[in-house]
Amino acid sequence: MLLTYFKYRKTRYFSIELTNKQSESGMAVMVTLIEALILAVIQGLTEWLPVSSSGHLVITQTVLGLNLPLIYSVMLHVGTLIVVLTVFRKDIADIIKALVKRDFETEEAKLALFIAVGSVPIAIMGFVFYDIFKSLFSNLPAVALALIITGCVLFVSEKRLGNKKMGILDSLLIGLAQGVAIIPGVSRSGVTVATGLLRKIDKATAFRYSFLLSVPAVIGKQVKFLAHDYLLDKFQRCVTHYHGGCCSQNQRNHVQVSHHQFS
Repeated sequence: MLLTYFKYRKTRYFSIELTNKQSESGMAVMVTLIEALILAVIQGLTEWLPVSSSGHLVITQTVLGLNLPLIYSVMLHVGTLIVVLTVFRKDIADIIKALVKRDFETEEAKLALFIAVGSVPIAIMGFVFYDIFKSLFSNLPAVALALIITGCVLFVSEKRLGNKKMGILDSLLIGLAQGVAIIPGVSRSGVTVATGLLRKIDKATAFRYSFLLSVPAVIGKQVKFLAHDYLLDKFQRCVTHYHGGCCSQNQRNHVQVSHHQFS
């Protein structure tokens, strides 16, 4: 589990200290503001291109000699979430209105259903294969292979044209592609749009659905890390502290009893 906090220190180079409280080495990771800015810029540039922002973050960290907690990469995607919510605010508002009115025959309500169906695979895959996906973020050869696979998928789907309306099966397959894109090096936007094109869905619909589908995925990541890495860690620390206090009290009682027995 990862539990990180940011602490600003007034040093000559003004750095940020990322402390992984449960790292094996127990050592803090020092990141300069310039390094943090470089990672943020790379995230901002690559997120909107089908080139895998997470894969490029892994490569950049390797080049810079950094080994940041996975939570840092996840938090960078919060900025992406804010942009998506801003750009697609009208679509999101229309979906919410349709659901509130229970008008399930509208295109917006159908889109909400497709988003719900498409979100199921990544939820299951992220939960079941969490440790495997997590280990790949420090595996540079795996990232390189994933980037090659992404390029091949994009090449195959580039010439596919169609104007078919999206269906339940389409949303499920695109959702499966998004689940696979948890692997660093596999572009989430690239493989989801490519899957839509391979299903002969028109580009505009595939692009729109791909980014709307990312909203519950990113929110789910934040909830996962909050629940799994923060709240659970707090609970375990409280339990440990409680039992430690009980042991200390029992030891004190034992010492007192022994003292009375020999006095």
